[in-house]
Amino acid sequence: MVGSQSRLDDMVAIELGYVIIQWSRLDRVIDEFIEELARLDAPHVSHAITGNLDTKSKIQVAKALAFLRKPGPEWFTMTLSALDTIDNDLRNRRNDVIHAQWITPRGRIHKLTKKTKLKRPQSFQLILETEQRLPVKIKELRLLKKDIEKTWYRLLMLLIYINRPKDGDIYPFQKISFLQYSRQAGLDDRPKRGSSTQIHPPQSSRPSPPPRSSK
Repeated sequence: MVGSQSRLDDMVAIELGYVIIQWSRLDRVIDEFIEELARLDAPHVSHAITGNLDTKSKIQVAKALAFLRKPGPEWFTMTLSALDTIDNDLRNRRNDVIHAQWITPRGRIHKLTKKTKLKRPQSFQLILETEQRLPVKIKELRLLKKDIEKTWYRLLMLLIYINRPKDGDIYPFQKISFLQYSRQAGLDDRPKRGSSTQIHPPQSSRPSPPPRSSK
């Protein structure tokens, strides 16, 4: 029984680790998005700005820059959707799991969160609840990891489309329409038509996030 619970604890720890890793990659892509669109070429300058903003503030800055630098309405709509997903969905889900206490009694996974809430149970008497204990399935953590990973990849591909080489020229894939680019880069869920050419992102002067995991 002890060995079984230990394995379950290890499984939870591993999946939480994947969430943390993917979130750090997402945070890095948001930083690069701000740095590129604000044209902050000096690393110390860009780090001084993005390093002192929380995620919610970064999202608002990124939205403003996306509006100012948008190459077209389709790109802006897709970018705004990705940023809204981070702010309204992923950020809350990530905070919910990272700041919770995790326990595995009797082979079941539960998360404990401290939340003050007044509620009326079936007795209809008002009571104060200060802690919530909710059952969690391991696939919920895996889904969160996957959603974060998918979103930072999406935002990175959107950034690459409007990124310009230092010599002021444009990359070959920027000569096609954004809708065609979005299909080839995997941003559009609709079936691909015509050319099967794949997008090969340019080598950035800044290091890009590691390849997405297959797990």
